[in-house]
Amino acid sequence: MRVIGLDHLVVNVKDMDAALEFYGKVLGMEVLRLDQFRQGKVGFVSVRASDHSIIDLRPSDASAASGGENVDHFCLVLEATDMPALMSRLETQGVKVAGPVSPRWGSHGNGPSFYLWDPEGNKIELKCYS
Repeated sequence: MRVIGLDHLVVNVKDMDAALEFYGKVLGMEVLRLDQFRQGKVGFVSVRASDHSIIDLRPSDASAASGGENVDHFCLVLEATDMPALMSRLETQGVKVAGPVSPRWGSHGNGPSFYLWDPEGNKIELKCYS
């Protein structure tokens, strides 16, 4: 067996609209199955992180914002970008971020990264390999 990427993570969310705004608009991720979710045909909405990985947004009262810990964090890899400028832009949009931008170990070695939190209190690492 050889793991070659991230398939999916399930994240508990209390406010689906805020989660979709964050993942779909702020982070620019493709939203999947929203119509089926709203029609009650599926129990969660997914957002695409890459060709090979998604994050499932599952409605729940047990979100990190209510004191629960869904996951410690998950890491999203970005195209090469000016990470300090990105961190500053997200902060001006009202996103909770934590720096400084520092090289941190990941699946492809070290790369500059920083942390931010979604509206439900889930910690996310943003990283690029330049």
